[in-house]
Amino acid sequence: MKTQKCFYNQPTCVSGRTREHVISASVLKAVFGDPIKNVVWGKYLGEKKLYNHEQVIRDVCAKCNNEALSPYDTAGVSLIKQLLTHNPTGVRLSLSREIIGWLVKTHLNHIRFINDENSGEIYPIEQRIKSALILQNELPHTLFKLLIEGWEGEPFYWDAEDVRHISWFNYRSVRFQSQRIVISDFRIKTLNTWLIIPSDADYDNFDERVNSALSEAFRDFGLQLQPVNIFQALSDGYIDIKQVQPLNEVKKFIVKKHRWEYSNP
Repeated sequence: MKTQKCFYNQPTCVSGRTREHVISASVLKAVFGDPIKNVVWGKYLGEKKLYNHEQVIRDVCAKCNNEALSPYDTAGVSLIKQLLTHNPTGVRLSLSREIIGWLVKTHLNHIRFINDENSGEIYPIEQRIKSALILQNELPHTLFKLLIEGWEGEPFYWDAEDVRHISWFNYRSVRFQSQRIVISDFRIKTLNTWLIIPSDADYDNFDERVNSALSEAFRDFGLQLQPVNIFQALSDGYIDIKQVQPLNEVKKFIVKKHRWEYSNP
């Protein structure tokens, strides 16, 4: 039987696969406590709910998982600790290479955990992105786009004791067929993030295709996120959240079905 390659595909990879948390275990513990007490549900589960569940994928070798990815997990905790308010208007997020790396890593975990809804296939990921992550090098930011927006919420949205609370984490992906673009949409409490890559690993006219897909997203869904200039953000060490969905718009999103949500039980 053919052995599955490690997702990161490095010369130093070892045989055997470990469990890689889709959302870092350290992040889940920081949000939900230890032991983790949460509920996961989504379209891929047939709307079934899983309690105190830590979603994992099994395509990363032990060397990559244990030696190279842990700095990103620590950075993920640093990021969520900055999201204390229910209204992110005017919030300045401290950013580092590791925090950007955690966001990219987590998006890529989601992308290969939940396949393309139409084809049932996993979106191909450019090797240069994977290698930069695992080697902890500067990310090749011309090969992907990162966008953010804030979500204004009510204080009770993230109160586990209130029956009206919503999920801390939410994920979905959308493929734009004519542009051959996939938008990976990952919300962390009041911070919504988009990672945009080609759906077919073809980078011909990538910027033009991204702009076309974003125009379509804005037209069809009313969404217009704030692009992150990664080079500038890392040079400054921060980014200001300038694009914020007002509460009345957020309420419209809440009533819609999502693909995968993490919430307090």
